[in-house]
Amino acid sequence: MTTAAAKTESTLDGVKSALRGIWAAFLTAVLTVSFVISFTTIIYGGSLAPLLETGLGLSLLGAALMCGVGGFFYSFRGTICHPQDVTAIVLAVSASAMAENWPVDQGDSLMATIAMLIAVTTAFSGLVAWSFGMLRLGFLARFIPYPVIGGFLAATGYLLLTGAIGLALGGRVTIWNLAPLLEPTTLLLWLPWVLIGGGIAMASRWNRSDLLLPLVLALALAGFYAILYATGMDLQQAEEANLLLGPFDTGGFLQVLTPSLVFDADPWAILRAAPTIMIVALLTILGTLLNATGLELALTRDLDLEKDLRATGIANIAGALGGGMPGYQMIPGTLLGQRMGLRSVLPGLSAAAGCLLIFIYGATLLSALPAGLFVAVIAYLGLDLLITWLWVRRRQFSLTDYALVLLILAVAATIGFFEALGIGILAAAALFIVSFARVNVVRLSSTLASRRSLVERNNAEVNYLMQVGHQAAVFELSGFLFFGTANALVERVHAELSRQSELRFVVIDFARVHGLDASAAYSLGKLSRLCDAASVRLIFSGLPRSQEVRYREFAGSRDRALFTDTLDDALQSLEAELLSTRPDSAPDAAAGLLDDLLALSERPQFADKFKRVTLNTGEILLNQGAESREMFVLISGAMRAEVARQAGDPVVVARFMPGAPIGEIAFYGSTARIATVLAEEPSVLVKIDADSLVRSGDDHDPATVVHHYLAVNLARRLMNMTRLMRDADF
Repeated sequence: MTTAAAKTESTLDGVKSALRGIWAAFLTAVLTVSFVISFTTIIYGGSLAPLLETGLGLSLLGAALMCGVGGFFYSFRGTICHPQDVTAIVLAVSASAMAENWPVDQGDSLMATIAMLIAVTTAFSGLVAWSFGMLRLGFLARFIPYPVIGGFLAATGYLLLTGAIGLALGGRVTIWNLAPLLEPTTLLLWLPWVLIGGGIAMASRWNRSDLLLPLVLALALAGFYAILYATGMDLQQAEEANLLLGPFDTGGFLQVLTPSLVFDADPWAILRAAPTIMIVALLTILGTLLNATGLELALTRDLDLEKDLRATGIANIAGALGGGMPGYQMIPGTLLGQRMGLRSVLPGLSAAAGCLLIFIYGATLLSALPAGLFVAVIAYLGLDLLITWLWVRRRQFSLTDYALVLLILAVAATIGFFEALGIGILAAAALFIVSFARVNVVRLSSTLASRRSLVERNNAEVNYLMQVGHQAAVFELSGFLFFGTANALVERVHAELSRQSELRFVVIDFARVHGLDASAAYSLGKLSRLCDAASVRLIFSGLPRSQEVRYREFAGSRDRALFTDTLDDALQSLEAELLSTRPDSAPDAAAGLLDDLLALSERPQFADKFKRVTLNTGEILLNQGAESREMFVLISGAMRAEVARQAGDPVVVARFMPGAPIGEIAFYGSTARIATVLAEEPSVLVKIDADSLVRSGDDHDPATVVHHYLAVNLARRLMNMTRLMRDADF
C-alpha cells in the first residue's frame, strides 16, 4: 500500500470514527432529553398541566447542569447522571397533594412552591449523598429490606403506568376510575401509546440493544405524523385535540427563569413536605448504589461506590442550581455512549448539550411533538418495573416476602404511595421480629457431665463429675436477646426444670450475646423466680454490669442469683461444689503413677532427668511460640495456660491442678509451644527433659517404640484439635 493510500484510509477511518461519535452523542442527547421531558410531565400532569412549560424549562436546565458536572466525578468517567423515574414519581405524588389544597387564584405561588420544593429536594439529596460518600456510610442503605425495595419499585411502576395514561387523557387516573378508560373514544387516546411502551418493555427482555428505545420512538413519531397526514389534520387541529405536548411560547424556555420562582414560594408548604424530601434523599442514595452495582456487572469492572455517592451528591447540587429534579446514574445512556465509542466525560457532556439546546431553542420543537410519545416512554418505564418485580424476580422472594411486595403495591394503588411505603416498612419490621424470635438464642445446651471448666482434673474427679454433672444445666447464648428470644429462653429453662427433677444449678452464659433490651431483663427476672420456686441456684456468667443492675430491678430483693465474669469461673465454682460432696474412693491410677514419678525423681541416678522447679505467682514457665523438648508435672500450686491474640487480652485456655502434666504436646509432637503457661500461685513442678530421657532408654525396645509412636500421634491430634477450637473461639 502506498503512502498516499494509507493516508487516505487513515483519513477515512478518522471520518468514520468522528461520524460514529457524532451519532452516539446525538443518540445520547435524544435519550436523555426524552427521559427528562417524560419525568417532568409526570410531575406536571393533570391539574398541574398549565405549569408544564415552566417545569420543563427548569428540568432541562437542571438536567444540563447535572449531566455536565456529574461525569467528572464518577469512578467511571463515562457515567451519565440525570433525573430518574423513581424520584420523579415521589415528587409527583407530593406536588399533586399540594395542588389539591392550593387556592385556585394563586397559580403563580403554586408554581413557585413546587419549583422550590424540587430544587430544595435535589439540593438536600445531593448534600446527603455527598455526606454518605465522605463518611463511607453507603452500607446503611443496604439495611432496607429487599422485599420493601421490590414492593416500592413495583408501586412506582404502577404509578408510572397510571401517570402515562393520565398524561394521555389530561387528567388523573386511579384504580377507582378505571371504568371510563375502557370507552372506545377514550381507548384511542391512550391505548396505542401504552401498547408501544409495553412493546418496548417486552422487546427489551430479548433485545438488549441500546438503540431499541430511540428506534421505536422514531418509528412511533413517524407513524403519528403519517396518521395526521392521512386524516388531513394539521398541527393546529392536533393541538386543539390535545394530541401535542405544547403549545409553548415561541423560542426557548429562558423566560421561565424569573425571580418570582424564589420569592413567591411558600416556605411553610415546603417545610411540611419534609418527609418527601427525606424519602427522595434516601432513594437517591439507594438508586446510586443499585445502579453502580448494575454498571459493575455491565462494564465488568469494579467501581468505587463511595466515590460514586460523592459524585451523585455533587451532580445533584449542581442540578439544584438550575431547579432540576434529583437523579443518579443512567445505565442505558451510560452503556450506549461506552459501546459507541464515547470516551471519558463525552457522554455526560453530550447529554448536557442536548438538554441545554432544547432549553434555549427547543420550545417550538417540543410544541409540535405528540404527547403520546412521552406517554409511551413513561408506560415503558412503568411496565418494565412491574414485569421485573412481579414476574422476573418473583423467584428471588419467599412466599411471605412476595406477599409483602404485593401488599405494598396494593396499598399504593388503593390508599396512597407514602402510606404504602410506611406499611411496607412496618410489615417488614414485623416479619423480621417474628422470624428473629424463631431463632434459637441457645447456642449450646449441656450439663456439667460433658461441659467442663478449663481445669485439668484427674480421672477420679472426672468420673465423679460425669456421674453427678446432670445436676447442673448450662445454656450458652448467642445473638440479641429481646422479648421474643428471651421468652423462648424462659420456656426452654422451664421445660428443663420440669424434665430434670435432680437439677440443682442452671448456668446462663452471655459471652456471645450482642445486646439485651428492657423486656429481656424482665424475662430474666421471671427466670429467676422460676428457678427459686424449684430450689435451683441460678448463675449468670458474662452479663454486663449495666444489665445486671437492670435485672435486679425486675428480680426483686430476694433474688439468689450469682454472677461471674466468665463461664469458666462459673464452671469451676460448680465443679468445686460438686466435688466437695464426693465420698472417699479408691486411689486414682494416675495418682499412683504420679507417686512413682516423684519417687523416681528423688533417686540420685535420675537427678539429671527429673528436676524440681519452683515458681512464684505470675512467673512464666513456658512461652507461646518457644521451641523446647521439656515437659512438666505439677506437684503443688496452680498454673494456667493462655493464648495471645492480635487485639485484646490473652485468653485462658487451660488451668492445671497438682498431678497435671504440662507441655506434653510439644514434648511428643516436637512443635513450638501453643500457649504461655504461668503460675497462678506459688507452685512446684518436676521437669522432665525428653532428650536425656531418650538417651537413658533402649530405643529399640518394642514397648518403647510403640508407646512413643502412639504418644507422638496423640499429641499431634490434640495439637490440631486445640488449634481448631482456638481459631473457632477467636
